[in-house]
Amino acid sequence: MATLLKSTQARFLIIIATVLLILIVGQIIVHQRISLQAADAEIINTSGKQRILSQQIAKLGLLMARTDKLFDTQDQKVSQYLNELLTEFKSNHTNLNQQESKLHVPALNSLYSKTTPSYQSIIQLVQRLQQANDLLSRRVVSDSLNLKAEEFLIHMEFIVDESEKIAVSRIDDLRAVEMKLAGIAIVILMLEFIFLVFPLFKENKDLSALILELKESKAKVIAKDEEKRKVEEILSKTNEVARIGTWEVDNVKGIISWSKVTREIHEVPEDYTPELSTAINFFKEGASRTAIEKAVEEAMEKGTPYDLELELVTAKGNNVWARAIGKAEFENNQCTRLYGVFQDISAIKASQKALHATNAEMSAILNAGPTSIITTDLNGIITNFNKGAEDLLKYTATEIVGIQTPAIFHLEEEVIERGLQLSEEFGREIEGFDVFVEHAKQDTFESRNWTYVRKNGSKIQVQLVVTALKDENQEICGYIGIATDISDMVEQQSKLLAAKNDLKELSERLTFQNQQLASFAHIASHNLRSPISNLSSLLNLYNMSEGEEEKSNIFGHFEKVIGHLTDTLEVLVESIKIKEDLNQRIETISFEEIFNKTKDMLVDEVLHTDAKISCDFSQAPKVSYNKLYLESIMMNLLTNAIKYRSPERKPEISLITRVEDGKISLEVHDNGLGIDLEKHNQKLFGLNKTFHRNPEAKGVGLYITKTQVESMNGTISANSKVNQGSTFTVKF
Repeated sequence: MATLLKSTQARFLIIIATVLLILIVGQIIVHQRISLQAADAEIINTSGKQRILSQQIAKLGLLMARTDKLFDTQDQKVSQYLNELLTEFKSNHTNLNQQESKLHVPALNSLYSKTTPSYQSIIQLVQRLQQANDLLSRRVVSDSLNLKAEEFLIHMEFIVDESEKIAVSRIDDLRAVEMKLAGIAIVILMLEFIFLVFPLFKENKDLSALILELKESKAKVIAKDEEKRKVEEILSKTNEVARIGTWEVDNVKGIISWSKVTREIHEVPEDYTPELSTAINFFKEGASRTAIEKAVEEAMEKGTPYDLELELVTAKGNNVWARAIGKAEFENNQCTRLYGVFQDISAIKASQKALHATNAEMSAILNAGPTSIITTDLNGIITNFNKGAEDLLKYTATEIVGIQTPAIFHLEEEVIERGLQLSEEFGREIEGFDVFVEHAKQDTFESRNWTYVRKNGSKIQVQLVVTALKDENQEICGYIGIATDISDMVEQQSKLLAAKNDLKELSERLTFQNQQLASFAHIASHNLRSPISNLSSLLNLYNMSEGEEEKSNIFGHFEKVIGHLTDTLEVLVESIKIKEDLNQRIETISFEEIFNKTKDMLVDEVLHTDAKISCDFSQAPKVSYNKLYLESIMMNLLTNAIKYRSPERKPEISLITRVEDGKISLEVHDNGLGIDLEKHNQKLFGLNKTFHRNPEAKGVGLYITKTQVESMNGTISANSKVNQGSTFTVKF
């Protein structure tokens, strides 16, 4: 019994060791297969992403090629998105190379090597597209990018197909291993039962743990299968979104296979089975069918791949555009398989057609008529220079676009002057290109006359309207200036303005003369009424007088009245002369020189009255004026200051010049009798108006002074208080 127990124990240990060995070997095999399957799934997933990224990059390239900077300029967000796609594209390519180097599958090695040229071309073309400044360059680069993206897509399709085949093969191998391991496990369980393992099963915890681990390994395999199914589902949905379907022709079996998307493009039922003899009839008769027939023939005979854009007539009779890409596979110099992809490009074709129509329309608008239309980017570099601008400025677009700013045909002094005006308007320094677009930045437009300088140096007057260009996010992406030649209009306006000024001057002169006549009539009627009345009364008295002595006495009064009448007439005539003298001689005069001359002329009055006269001409030493008038003004004001001095104090007179708001004024202060302005303000400068009982007062000096000042477009005013003095201010 002990021997049997030992034998049983020995056999049990051998069985356990065998089971452990099988489990370990199985676990290693399963783990290895799972790792390979995970790598396959990663390759399929990354390859699918690369296909999507290549198409997205190509579409962004097409979008940028469609975008004209005049109306829809690529902004930083689009550029950033393209850079993000490119970064992910590079990262995925690196990951694929790393996965391929781990797997060492010859078929995949060959396919990966074929993707490298198209991958590098895509990277280079994207960089060229981002650097392109004009629409034509973008279109050329975009077309090349689209071709390389499709070439890359085909290679990635081949990689995905090959990876799927390898993955399926490995899954089949894994399932076979699982079956073998399961068979071995069953045999071991039977042996364990036979060799009395069953009673010890509950006590053998290690064996239970190993069985549980085996189940977990199987669950992992199932999970990997599910992951592969999801990857395949993602790829299928991606193809549906991109409207890309696959097709295959088995020349050995004479069978054509279409994917779901390919059937949708042809608008046939899901269960439709294409026939080898009639499938080509879907291509529109004419150029499209001829092209595909020739391409298929060359592919099957010479192995030449093709990539064509063709028109199809679907099963429902609709015309659609499709991109047909095909490649042949040979065995023993015989084409055994023809396969490729279909892509629905109807929307792209429609967009291209609309874009071409829009471009043609905009080109016609831009180049119609003599109007200059110039657009710039945010930095002021000219991006569009239409035919009207070429005709107006005599530059060619080649000389200007992408090189110059509008400053090249603007007068520098006008730009500087406008910059100062805008700086004052907006409270900050504005210069350079901002002078033209500052109002446009504020979401308004500015219409302004400028002087353009042509290439040959000649100058023209234009009316320039500048406004901002905005993208779909209402962000400013550039500026547009529309200029019209207004040289003829400006010339006509100048002539009209000159005529208007002449008429205005004539009207003002006539008005002034009418006012003079009215004033003269009023003054004459007022100031001559009394002398004439006196003469009439004296004449009556003279006629009524009887004695010679009485007549002689009356005749003496005649002389006095006639003398006063003569003085009044002389003053009136002098005032009229002053008012009519519209072309007074203007010269630069020193106030001190006139002051000294006037003071010398009044030396007797100054000594007699012991008057103290001072002056301060430091603020304005000189003035441009009529010299005779200034001498008369200063003489009248100083004479009045001395004449109307206060008997209670010595005369003190001061003359001061000032500058206020760019205008010169002369102030004459005295400490004399003063004037009651509340009583006499309205008649202060009237003819023959006196305000004191001075026998020398005639009321002429201030009247003549006011007439002289106003004839030179100046003003005179007075500020006075009784018994304190007066201040007369002359503003030149």
